[in-house]
Amino acid sequence: MPFMDPAFAMSVCRYDLSRGSLKFSVPISQAYTSVSFYTRGDVPYYAINDRAAGRRVIELDLMTAAQRADLPENEDITRADRLIVTSPTSTGLIVIRALTPEAGWLTAARSTLAAARCRPQ
Repeated sequence: MPFMDPAFAMSVCRYDLSRGSLKFSVPISQAYTSVSFYTRGDVPYYAINDRAAGRRVIELDLMTAAQRADLPENEDITRADRLIVTSPTSTGLIVIRALTPEAGWLTAARSTLAAARCRPQ
């Protein structure tokens, strides 16, 4: 990707929700971790960072509006601590960035990115 800040290690997850929703998780890095969601046409529609997540892991469910509407109306599914992101398109990209403020942090940042998971539910 052009014009990227060299102080960030980056990873990309391509997704396709046509067969079902996606479970996403990434542990936070030592300095800073952000996750951005883009449609197939490169339009950003959601972002979250480690400070907003308030946990040691950023976890969420990604689904289309139709998949979200099909969720059962019960307490386990609609818990306040479950983050559900609705994608405006069935395909797109998730971009994960981990800050490497010093050269020695690059290995740890890459390990964080390698631990990211994008998998069907």
